[in-house]
Amino acid sequence: VYRQGKGNPSLKYFRLRQFQPLLIVTVAVHLLLAVGGFSLNDAIQKQQFGDYLQAIGNGYIKDGQLYTSKYSEL
Repeated sequence: VYRQGKGNPSLKYFRLRQFQPLLIVTVAVHLLLAVGGFSLNDAIQKQQFGDYLQAIGNGYIKDGQLYTSKYSEL
């Protein structure tokens, strides 16, 4: 006999063990998606930054204004 509102404590652990594979797969998929998204974003930012540096070339900044020969590519 259990107190009112209290259930069998071993039943809680049974439910956890029952859904353990689903929980592990769900967490693994979320981690893979997060790492993949971060890596993709990082690669895109590095590529864009390289494009900006290549477009600027040997440009310069004077009085807060950027002067470059390939300004239209920015």
